Amino acid sequence: MESVSFKVFSDKFDSPCSVKRIPIYGMIEVTRRCPLKCAHCYNNLPLQDQDALLNELTFDDHCRILNELTEAGCLWLTYTGGEIFAREDFLDIYTHAKKKGFLVTLFSNCTIITH
Repeated sequence: MESVSFKVFSDKFDSPCSVKRIPIYGMIEVTRRCPLKCAHCYNNLPLQDQDALLNELTFDDHCRILNELTEAGCLWLTYTGGEIFAREDFLDIYTHAKKKGFLVTLFSNCTIITH
């Protein structure tokens, strides 16, 4: 098996995909809730904020979006927030993304991971 750098690998996708307008990179903000209150952050609503909870997409909504992104040709996916692990169902969302074949990056401050 030939080994290639990430740049060489991604360049094979970027050029033809940009010409065809295929969205090969995606970023999904799963919540605006976070246990931290960083001055620079705009997504730091309290973990128990009921309005924030009510406005989050459901698990089924996330699955539908992931299915649509797959059909559109998306390959790389980043999850961000607030704190992604504030969602009790985040691992289920992540698992669905991995089963769809996405290369996933997680943005987390890891403050609420307990084990």
